[in-house]
Amino acid sequence: MPTTSRSPPTVLLVEDELLVLMLAESMLMEAGYDTLTASSLSEAITLLRSNADIDVLFTDIGLKAAVDGGLTLARKAVRLRPSIHVIYASARPLTDGLRRRFVEGSRFLAKPYRKAQVLSALEQWGDVDGYDDSKDEAARDLRPDHRI
Repeated sequence: MPTTSRSPPTVLLVEDELLVLMLAESMLMEAGYDTLTASSLSEAITLLRSNADIDVLFTDIGLKAAVDGGLTLARKAVRLRPSIHVIYASARPLTDGLRRRFVEGSRFLAKPYRKAQVLSALEQWGDVDGYDDSKDEAARDLRPDHRI
């Protein structure tokens, strides 16, 4: 009997700086993650309200339309999709005050972040909703600990 495996987790990437958005999207896709992108708070909320499968929200904290738009977005995302995982990114230093505003169980990456840091943050949750990337050769080859 053939085994069925779940498709790769879907990451909603929210970043208002176009170059950073493109680089992060490429990084996630090369690692085997399905990726949706939004460059604004309103675009991201529209995607979260859609029927799209979204397992992880990876958002910049400081979106241009709202200084702490990523924090607001994460709270809305968790209300709309209680099982969603959240990764915040920011060039601002991580303070206790900022950390207290994070949704429970979230991760933080300081900008500029590296591919290994992003993949490590995603892997800390284990198999996001059951995705086993050990069977996905492309994802396995791009793990941060992969040796050539």
